[in-house]
Amino acid sequence: MNCIHHAEVQAYNACGNCGVWLCDSCAVTVNGRIVCKRCISNVMDAHFGAGYDTPEPFSINNSHGTAKRTGKPRRYISGFWIFLLSCLPGLNYMAMGMMKRGLFFMSAFFGIIFLIDTFHFFAFLLVILFFASLCDAQSKRRRINSGEYVPDDIDDIMRFAKKYKVPLLAAIAFLVLVRMFHIVFVVVLCLLGWYLIKNRGEKSGNSDNYR
Repeated sequence: MNCIHHAEVQAYNACGNCGVWLCDSCAVTVNGRIVCKRCISNVMDAHFGAGYDTPEPFSINNSHGTAKRTGKPRRYISGFWIFLLSCLPGLNYMAMGMMKRGLFFMSAFFGIIFLIDTFHFFAFLLVILFFASLCDAQSKRRRINSGEYVPDDIDDIMRFAKKYKVPLLAAIAFLVLVRMFHIVFVVVLCLLGWYLIKNRGEKSGNSDNYR
């Protein structure tokens, strides 16, 4: 079997991720595992984050066929500025270099503004979004300042929404119905009607027994 990059060279190694055959010059060892340079490049592109100036905290050393940590933590991020920028959810993340997460929170902010303007309700969601954005941004700020790699994604939010999608959708639907159709008043009337009908049936049954 020959190397995928050098057809004239015998391959003695296989990438532990994609399985392609590699010669000694193309094989890279990462944590005791042989991988190809293309897989390392894909990992670097997929895990770009705010904690380091380089996408992935290691780089290829071609002379030794190994990988080592070279990412440098970014400058110190002030908690005071993150608090001020949290007044517009999304800006706090953008200031830390987390554009995907920042755009998500900013879109959610303007989406809630639209709901308030349309239904004249849901104002409490702004308070929830503000504190969620503030606490989460401050947590990620401390991790970045400590030199930790922080990925720029919303995977944790999507997992939460997927796990609790049924109660979340039910709560939103209930709030909309309460606002638009006053469903609470309708439910009370239904329960009252059911109670009267039930009692009337019981009284009719008791009166028949006395005959």
